[in-house]
Amino acid sequence: MWEMVMGQLAILLNLLLVIAFLQWRQGREVLGGMALGAAIALKLTGWPLVLWLAAERRWKAVLATAGSTIGFNLLALTYLPWTDLLKYYREVGPLASQLYAWNALNISVFGLTGMMFRGCATRAIQGLSVSPLVEAPALVFPLGALLLLALCGLAWWGLSRADLPGKCRYDVGFAVFTCLSIVSNPVAWAFSLPMALIPVWVLWRLLAEAPDPLPWWGLGGVAVCLVFPQIFLEKILGYVYDPAPVPFLIGLVLLIPLAGVIGLGMLLIRQARLSQACEGT
Repeated sequence: MWEMVMGQLAILLNLLLVIAFLQWRQGREVLGGMALGAAIALKLTGWPLVLWLAAERRWKAVLATAGSTIGFNLLALTYLPWTDLLKYYREVGPLASQLYAWNALNISVFGLTGMMFRGCATRAIQGLSVSPLVEAPALVFPLGALLLLALCGLAWWGLSRADLPGKCRYDVGFAVFTCLSIVSNPVAWAFSLPMALIPVWVLWRLLAEAPDPLPWWGLGGVAVCLVFPQIFLEKILGYVYDPAPVPFLIGLVLLIPLAGVIGLGMLLIRQARLSQACEGT
């Protein structure tokens, strides 16, 4: 039941991101902002895109996103007491982050820092745990936030250096920051990975005229990471190491989807600088 609910929510969130992408691509800043604001209000999905919009000085889209997010939260007050809405943001959200940030199936940036500084466990396989690199639980969220901000900064720096024209600049920027959106929340499960469809589509267009086959191999590697059978591997590790903890370096294989998402963003920036598809757009 839980998987079905999460899958249906993922479909809705992906639809909202596609709407935002298409509306902004046609210059409709307000409509795109309304769609992204709805996604953020539902599950804080896509907030790194707001940073990208601000960096691009698309203030109308930023304001539309903020207004939409606030509006949908106010709409929730028609059937929820304001105390419950406040409790969701002040207590429920932080509690969920504390409980699941170090779950072995968490593919977010915070899943990496959680594994590094606290170790990971999972309820799916009793006894499966991953040893931390260093025992320092207090560093999980601060360093996770710093790492995420660093990734956003590096992504913007890479896009600025690429000096892309027109729609290509928009397509690649949206795609790269969508990749960051997948892994930006304290907890991200595999059902978030279909959000990578827009970045994969943009990369496919960039590769359409690529004479060098090497980037296609890169796309293939990214695809393998994104569809990596994480739960199956988790079960294997559980049977091999139970009841002993999985060593940190071996436990990192559970974060292969995270590596795939980051790799997809890097490949997008690299290929955009080289692709003839961006010339004259």
